[in-house]
Amino acid sequence: MKRRLLSMLLLVTLISCVTGCEDKDQDPLLSESKETLVAAIHSYEDDIAGLITEVEDLEIKLKGVTGEDVPPEAISTIGDGTGRLSFNSYKDTITFPELLMYPEALSTPALNDVYITDNVSFTPTANWVMKLDGTTTELEYTDEITGTIKVVAYDTMYDIEILKARLQEWVDTLPPDEKMQWTKMFVADNFCGYDILSKESMIDAEPAVVRIGMFAYGQKAVSYAFVYRGENSPLKDEAIKNIITSIEINKHPLEME
Repeated sequence: MKRRLLSMLLLVTLISCVTGCEDKDQDPLLSESKETLVAAIHSYEDDIAGLITEVEDLEIKLKGVTGEDVPPEAISTIGDGTGRLSFNSYKDTITFPELLMYPEALSTPALNDVYITDNVSFTPTANWVMKLDGTTTELEYTDEITGTIKVVAYDTMYDIEILKARLQEWVDTLPPDEKMQWTKMFVADNFCGYDILSKESMIDAEPAVVRIGMFAYGQKAVSYAFVYRGENSPLKDEAIKNIITSIEINKHPLEME
């Protein structure tokens, strides 16, 4: 919740800067593209995530001062008179007295790319939680978005119209949406698949948004599905689109029409 509120506040601040200043010479943000501003937002999201972790650590220390429930010391003496030492658990985990780190270590830039196979990767922001199961990746976003990305190999490259027909057959099994949006996808300038967005779907008889897609390139086929409950949300749609378009095959990024 904190991360969502801070991200929204950052987005509103950037939009206010863009829309509230008439003189481009006074505000350099007005000369930046949408892609640059979106990239800046995600960069700040990562920074915010780090700051939130620091705040949570400080809150734990504050609870110690006020006498609230706090983690115990990492190690203590067993109270049986033997003098033996024991780890102390807290919420089914243990901590160590000191950080385990290579001597005189230097900080190194984090590599955010996640490889599903040796040549298929994507780049999530700090707000995504992932679970890897072979060549299937399950994802969950802080705004209650869930998704799956799956990679398979193939021997036969189907014509794009055949692929579209197969996708249409699959879509016909879903709750109907007359406004369903089909978007062409490309890898290395090759038309290779479709992204399908349903903004008027239903889950448990309540409004929901479903986004699925499939594309193939370089002997690998990628399919994905993302869903969230509630009415259509531009911010959630942007989060989903960003992770989809971060997918790369053989270092070639996925692009949408």
